[in-house]
Amino acid sequence: MIARTAFAAALGFCALVQPAFNAPLSAETPGEANTDPLGKRPSLSCAQDREAAAPSSEDEQTAALHYAACLISEANEALKTQASSLEHANTMLVAALQMETQPSSPQPEPASDGLIEPIASDTISPATIGVSRRTPPSGAPDVVGSFRTFCMTSHFARVDPIVFPGRAEAGHLHRFMGNTMTDENSDYPSLRENGESSCYGGSTYRTAIWAPVLFDQDDLVVIPDYTGLYYKRYPEGSVKCTDLGEACVDLPVGLRIIYGTNYALGHNQSANVRFDCGGGPIAPTIAEATEACDPGGKLRASIRGPECWDGERTNSPDHQSHLAYPSRQKNTGQLRCPTTHPLVIPTVTYFEVTTLRAGDRPQEWRYSSDRMANTEGGKTFHGDYFEAIEPEIRERFHRNCIDGLLSCVDGELGDGTKLKRPAGFNFDAKPRLSMAEALAYRFEER
Repeated sequence: MIARTAFAAALGFCALVQPAFNAPLSAETPGEANTDPLGKRPSLSCAQDREAAAPSSEDEQTAALHYAACLISEANEALKTQASSLEHANTMLVAALQMETQPSSPQPEPASDGLIEPIASDTISPATIGVSRRTPPSGAPDVVGSFRTFCMTSHFARVDPIVFPGRAEAGHLHRFMGNTMTDENSDYPSLRENGESSCYGGSTYRTAIWAPVLFDQDDLVVIPDYTGLYYKRYPEGSVKCTDLGEACVDLPVGLRIIYGTNYALGHNQSANVRFDCGGGPIAPTIAEATEACDPGGKLRASIRGPECWDGERTNSPDHQSHLAYPSRQKNTGQLRCPTTHPLVIPTVTYFEVTTLRAGDRPQEWRYSSDRMANTEGGKTFHGDYFEAIEPEIRERFHRNCIDGLLSCVDGELGDGTKLKRPAGFNFDAKPRLSMAEALAYRFEER
């Protein structure tokens, strides 16, 4: 009875475990032998080991108990193997959720991560650059120079030319700003040479920016009123540059970066992602930020980008590690870039502003990436940035605004000129869209 009970229990346990592995528990690598649970002798499997044993060497009960122990040991070893991969599997789970479609043909290799030569195009004209009505004031007593500009929504699509280059219908739904022709095949040359822009400066500012789509409580696509980009850095030559790193330099040409929470890598929410309502308390989620936000209130989502660059790459495998944030030194308390990322570039802060309307329940709002990760609204918020600004415009705002310690707002370039608003640009509250309407939306048709 004892033998039969032990034998049945072992078989039952194995029957429960085996389906989880989708392979026999006793599968071996050809030419290698398993080890007996007690480490006494090699065997090809529990069953083969039992059959090889001489009938007279053990009584029936002892043989059955030995066989049961062997089966349980094999199951335990299989469980250990399974457990060893659980952490990796969990880390990759959300990334796998993005990959809803598999490429049917070989995909192109990602573009080079190295430095990129700027490409100029004939885009500076009275249609894109206007006269500024004021002279930007000094940024003092602040110690940074800054340049601010604005964008509206260009289009919506399930593509991501940084994470999934060359793949259509990959990842979650994104809202695109900037270059109106951004798609899965976009690279620096194509962005510089094609398309209009939904940002100030029109075709002089063909940078591509995209972020996950926000859905309201009725499953409608929320279009923010507007999106802002705020570039700031210590002026070149400032002692602050060498306090923070080795030197201050311009934003890398063709820079690609995921700002904020890169949830596909299993990272926790970035501390640089923030939400607030009308300048109220800062919170990590939409629900917390809008607890006391009435209709007409302005929900603001922002991401502060990193300012430390390795000086060599414009992209990296995780689309973040070529840049870094400074950390406070233990001995001095001073902020300092990592030695691996010694160059100080302009910090780019991305923000979007949305007007709440009567009947909204923002506690139920979720970004497309939140839905994919099955988490709270705002927990996975991030923004993708692919630099493609006209080289002369880059030079103007770097030299005049940032290095000149000016506070340039509303597209001002610090030299009496400014980026013009494209036709149809406004800061008004925008309509909500169905999914079909969102996929058909085009900025140039507004």
